Amino acid sequence: MNAVLSLLAAALLPTTSVSPEHRDLEKGLTHANLARLDRGVQWKASDGIPPKYDASVALDGQACDPTGGHGYWAGSGSRMPVTLTLTFPRPTKIDTNVIIGYTADIHGVDYKLEAQTPGGEWAPLYTVQGNRYRDRVHRFDAKTVSKIRFTLTKPGGQSRVVMREFMLFEALTPQEEKTLMDNAARCLGPNEASSIVDLGIAVKAVTYGNSQGIVAPSPEGGHPIFYMSYYNTGGAELLAYDHRIKKPYRWKIPGQAGGYGLTLGHDGKVYVGTVGDGHLVQFDPKTQRIRDLGNAGQPTQYVWACATSPDGKIFGAGYPKCIPLIYDPKTDKLTSPGSISPRPDTDYLRYVAADAKGRAWFGVATKAALVVYDPADGSRRDVLPKQYAGNSMVYHLVRAGNRILASLLYHGGVLVFDADTCELVREIPRPPGDAALLVSVVDGKGNVYGSTTPSQHLYVIRPDAEKAVKVHDHFGMPKALLEDRYLLGFFDNNARILDLQTAKVIDDRKWIEPFEGMAIYTLTQGPGGMIYGSTYINQHFFRYDPDADKLQDLGRIIRGGGQCDSIAMSRDAKRVWLGCYSHAYLAVYDPARPYKLGTGPDCNPRDFGRLGGGQYRTRATVEGPDGRIYVGSIPSYNSAPTGALTIFDEKTLAMTQMTDLVPGGAVHCLAADDKAVFGSGGGKLFILDPKTAKKTKERDLGCTAMLIGPDGKLIVSAAGKVQGLNPETLATEWDVPLDQVKNLAGFCRMVLGPKGELYGMSDRLGIFQVDVPNRKLTQLTKMGSGHLAADKAGRLYFSQGANLCMCDPTAR
Repeated sequence: MNAVLSLLAAALLPTTSVSPEHRDLEKGLTHANLARLDRGVQWKASDGIPPKYDASVALDGQACDPTGGHGYWAGSGSRMPVTLTLTFPRPTKIDTNVIIGYTADIHGVDYKLEAQTPGGEWAPLYTVQGNRYRDRVHRFDAKTVSKIRFTLTKPGGQSRVVMREFMLFEALTPQEEKTLMDNAARCLGPNEASSIVDLGIAVKAVTYGNSQGIVAPSPEGGHPIFYMSYYNTGGAELLAYDHRIKKPYRWKIPGQAGGYGLTLGHDGKVYVGTVGDGHLVQFDPKTQRIRDLGNAGQPTQYVWACATSPDGKIFGAGYPKCIPLIYDPKTDKLTSPGSISPRPDTDYLRYVAADAKGRAWFGVATKAALVVYDPADGSRRDVLPKQYAGNSMVYHLVRAGNRILASLLYHGGVLVFDADTCELVREIPRPPGDAALLVSVVDGKGNVYGSTTPSQHLYVIRPDAEKAVKVHDHFGMPKALLEDRYLLGFFDNNARILDLQTAKVIDDRKWIEPFEGMAIYTLTQGPGGMIYGSTYINQHFFRYDPDADKLQDLGRIIRGGGQCDSIAMSRDAKRVWLGCYSHAYLAVYDPARPYKLGTGPDCNPRDFGRLGGGQYRTRATVEGPDGRIYVGSIPSYNSAPTGALTIFDEKTLAMTQMTDLVPGGAVHCLAADDKAVFGSGGGKLFILDPKTAKKTKERDLGCTAMLIGPDGKLIVSAAGKVQGLNPETLATEWDVPLDQVKNLAGFCRMVLGPKGELYGMSDRLGIFQVDVPNRKLTQLTKMGSGHLAADKAGRLYFSQGANLCMCDPTAR
């Protein structure tokens, strides 16, 4: 008799909760799942995120958590291999084996299943190489076993395994095997198990931009070396680098997505403020152990920056609620005074510096303030002069002797304060052509180094100087200074070390290859039928070629930080337009030309600069019938009073802004046909005539998605329906109600297939096909996303975290 191994892969992330009758995978079977923990089976996994994601949840016979949570084992991202071993209380005959689960990067995954006989020998049951699809049935010889071991040996993109359920049976009949497979398919959604392919991680580049850097003792020898951390949606690490021997070190920061604040304590330990739980963690270079100090019971999510006071206290700048964390290594206690917000419209403690008196200076946002907090008596006061209070935030802070230097957004310059009197003594203007100068590193002589955004030029501010002086072009953001000579900076994922004595970069390399990827942020069909997209907060964009099955990180879009917020193909289907956060930059990419980062006419992507008018995030981008680019944008962080629709003329480089088209000014959805531009925002839908730049029609209708249909109708998701509108009158000519699906109120994205098929994406409920003639919806997946794109063959693409996934409706 042969045994069967079936791998039913679901997705990178959990699906939406399913009905109770679909959770029990053993329903309709006479045989019991031998792998159930309640049958005395013991488990051991090489990795996992306890308690919610450890391997025990993959051994309960249910493909979903009955509470509607995450019923799967999730490895935390450690190095290969990742294993799960089951030990039976007695030798057990395995005639049929079914694993119902999924790995985090199905495309290109290698895995194997082995059995240990009662004699102690390990024997292979099945080995898989290059696994791509999510529904696999494997057959192997039946065995009596003491242990079963699953091993993920090679991921296609990330070092992680995610498994919904591991099931073992004895002597399932063919009908029972079919029942089990049907139960799994129902749990995963209509035909979901057979129609979805995980194409892998689009971009692994992390972001170092928000993280502080320090110099601290080496774990080998104790001599000073560089330390850094980074942000990554899949998890982060503490890094170190010894530039003398060109050796990197890396330590996982458990359960966190990033390390932003870094400071060296007087005890020789490294303190890291995390992103995720907003904790303070302690790293001892001597033992190489990380200790989680917590967050003093505060609702912090980020610790943006850290500083060490002269008496050894560690200060952390927390978000939200403007909450400081204070750790005293002498008493080993972490405390917090709670919010120190100077007024209700602030939320961030964005940066911190400690002065000689042991006070903490906190940069505050989103209405700028500079709060000096004294832990000795709990006093606090805002010392930012009133003329600067209308800005967004005090962004970076450093102490240089008796001076405190503060970078101010959106002012862009640097304010210099007397640390004793807390008075402003001078203002350093931002260098021309840049949005801001951000200070970050101080040497022993009181020279302060910083970088401009977006150009990433390196500048120095000398003591008592009236302006900053450029040191190096496009160096990146300075992070730490070793021996007052070697300056560490980061541009993108490359660490650069500048020798200040010779003015030469002596080291320029990636320290590490990330284990995990960065979350996908946009998707669109681009030139050649390829799929283009961008990823969160590292300014990278990527391309997927369906014909070659190739996923490629194309690099950065602009030099500044942030990400591409909106993306659209040009009308001639030759280029891709990209609207970028922060400061609402607009760029264009031509895949027929070589990649060259910059702002000049020969650059590709070409950065055309900021939209202006205080706009900060782009929400929608489309090319109009006149060849001009229309961009809907919003202000953020107190950047402007209203949102806008900006018209960009590539020939003249003119940016024309309109802030009065809709209430609040912000246009969130855009579409264009060969006559007009359609937009929606503030509860209004309008038609804009490109010739006059005036509205010709308006209707009270707030839309969440829109496109031009194959028959020329304007199709919108609005008011709980998908509606087909007359493109001249905006009158509704047909509609498909969405309330036929529970909790479905609207689509965040809609796309068309090659034959005019209409699809909509719900970020919570998944992908639906819209049958207009019959006014019906067909659910294709239960995996929701904020993004949706279609290729020329009609395959649909969406994101699950960092992974690009494909749903093929034709496979149904």
